Amino acid sequence: MNFKALLIVPSQAKVYGMKIFPAHPPLGILYVGAMLENIDAEVKLIDVDADRMSIDAILSYVKGFSPNIIGITATTPLIEEAYNIAGFIKKHFSVPIVLGGIHPTMNPEECIKQPCIDFVVKGEGEETIRELVLEMRNGMSDFSKIRGIYYKKGKDYYFSGERDLTLDLDKIPFPARRLLNNPSRYKPQDAEHLPVASIMTTRGCPGRCTFCCTKNIFKDRYRMRSIDNVIEEIDELIRYFKVKEIHIADDAFNIDKKRTLMLCQAIRKKNYNINFEFLNGLRADFIDDDILDAFKSIGIKNVAFGVESVDENILKNVRKNIPPELVKKSLDLSKRKGFKTWAFFMIGLPGETKLTITKTIAFAKEADPDFAKFLLFKPFPGSEVYNEMNRKGLIDDFDFANYGIYTQSVHHLENLTSADLLYWQKRAYREFYFRPQKIWDHIKRQKSICQLKLTTRGLLFVCFNAFKRGIIKRYSK
Repeated sequence: MNFKALLIVPSQAKVYGMKIFPAHPPLGILYVGAMLENIDAEVKLIDVDADRMSIDAILSYVKGFSPNIIGITATTPLIEEAYNIAGFIKKHFSVPIVLGGIHPTMNPEECIKQPCIDFVVKGEGEETIRELVLEMRNGMSDFSKIRGIYYKKGKDYYFSGERDLTLDLDKIPFPARRLLNNPSRYKPQDAEHLPVASIMTTRGCPGRCTFCCTKNIFKDRYRMRSIDNVIEEIDELIRYFKVKEIHIADDAFNIDKKRTLMLCQAIRKKNYNINFEFLNGLRADFIDDDILDAFKSIGIKNVAFGVESVDENILKNVRKNIPPELVKKSLDLSKRKGFKTWAFFMIGLPGETKLTITKTIAFAKEADPDFAKFLLFKPFPGSEVYNEMNRKGLIDDFDFANYGIYTQSVHHLENLTSADLLYWQKRAYREFYFRPQKIWDHIKRQKSICQLKLTTRGLLFVCFNAFKRGIIKRYSK
């Protein structure tokens, strides 16, 4: 039997307020696609934004392809769009629909109750979806033995039980990037050379931050791919996909010093003529001369660290056990080594006050990374901090489309309204970036046409969101 699977990534247009091409291909669903191809399923992928597909075009595609199963992935900001797509498809076709991703993992019962959803995958999806497709292809319907899945029987739904993690990541096939219909449309704002690919060399993070959802997918186990397996994927990216830049998407790349140094050494030995960068922040408490020298040896130019807040009580409340003094030390060392530095801050964590925000802004200006992001904290449903804040009545907005990076505040605090939080975010950006020395530093940095293009592209994107939400505006508060 020629079993057909269609995978769909919903649009982020509501999150950004406009249709944009995605920065990176959807690694998670590409891993699922690779697993299904390994059992000889015919797999197709629709990335709604990259492929510029309307709902009518999706329905036409479903009709032409006639899949036996449809899988949709969703983060919290995309969940309503995922429901919309599933609902439209269900009105016209009786194909089973599977929902996976971080939001279904955090809130599986909410998702399985949707009439348009037949299955919900909780946690890592590769093995679960493989077993589900094998069961369906063999004409069976005993889903209770497939761990990690919510399924329906009549009007009731059931959970088959937790699935163990795949401990040997080398057994998982590389993401099926050949499924991408328009690979040239993925353009990260900070990319120096195109095309760009993202990879994950590890899964998980040993941190216990109450606002983070990583542990819900990857649990409390930090797993590493072998050096040879990572190098093999890099070889494939260069040979078959002509990649000129690779962005490492690990949540905690530099946790294991020995492995980090070995991987950098292996990359250096291959003499790749490409760029490497980090898609996410690094752990500041695992930075030293050896690590930074290894990064520099493979051409990495940027490093970023998650600071969140500099208030001791806030950090303790959210279990972010990295003191700001240590972050500053890592920033200073990185700057001395010649790296461009980024620091990420959150405005509106539990316990936040005007005083704690002013301390965070002062720290950002003193530490003076090249770039700083002051993000409005979002309490993602299912996380510890969401449950705590919801219990206290601090969450104001339950429209999950507003839980993206560039959307307004969805909560308030005991001493700060949602409008206050937005004001302080704007003030943080103004105080950090509108300093004469900072402006001059960025002007001096433009040493090539490539850098000018990158800066202009990034500035246009930032300014769109700034003007749209009023960040660049005079306030008298």
